[in-house]
Amino acid sequence: MRRRGSLTAEAILALFAAAVTLPAAVSLCASLASIAKFDEQLQDELALQQLQRILMISYDIEAEERELRFTYQGQDRRLLQVNDHVILQPGTMIIFADTEDAYFREEDGTVRIVYRRDGITYEKTVASAP
Repeated sequence: MRRRGSLTAEAILALFAAAVTLPAAVSLCASLASIAKFDEQLQDELALQQLQRILMISYDIEAEERELRFTYQGQDRRLLQVNDHVILQPGTMIIFADTEDAYFREEDGTVRIVYRRDGITYEKTVASAP
């Protein structure tokens, strides 16, 4: 025969166990979310290194205000802002993602890209004069 009230005691014990483990589970999920967060600055540095390597072996590099023109592997290429990305054309290789604006300038024998993301302006050297 079953004792009266045993189900209630088991339910209270289960609720207590859940209340004890829930804060630990939330804390663990929060720390995992911070680890998995996308680091745009790290991605920018990797893309910048890739772009610099492409431009090192390119020639006829010309910086206009809104695009960078050069010849790479015998093909004319352009780097420019399209929608919210700085892309390499022909094709759609995204170099810098989620940018609000981007332009190029040539100064003291170097070509620099200036781009803005989330209201912060970044300026990076992409090529040096040969």
